[in-house]
Amino acid sequence: MKELRLCRRPCVARRRPRRRVGPGCEARRARRGIIGLALRESRILLTEDKDFGQLVFASAIESPGVVFIRFPASARQAMTRTVVTLVEASAEKLSRRFVVVQPGRIRMSERTPEK
Repeated sequence: MKELRLCRRPCVARRRPRRRVGPGCEARRARRGIIGLALRESRILLTEDKDFGQLVFASAIESPGVVFIRFPASARQAMTRTVVTLVEASAEKLSRRFVVVQPGRIRMSERTPEK
């Protein structure tokens, strides 16, 4: 049922606008804070959280660079070696890019959007 707020005239009712609050908003705010911290400290983010991609691309947030790690449980043993090899071989290319690391595959996006 929609929440209604009555105005001063008894014959007119207005619907109260929905506010976006809740756990999703808190998590999004925390991710933005993490991206901001990494940007201030010139650090590349290593994450398994898909929502960082949403923030970097759809929200066009400036980013220092994000490495998104997608390794299933069956391939976890190779994950550390793969990420270390990527960083050693391509450290200068990671800045301001969104990189997806999967078993046997690494995809680098173009530069992330800048404001």
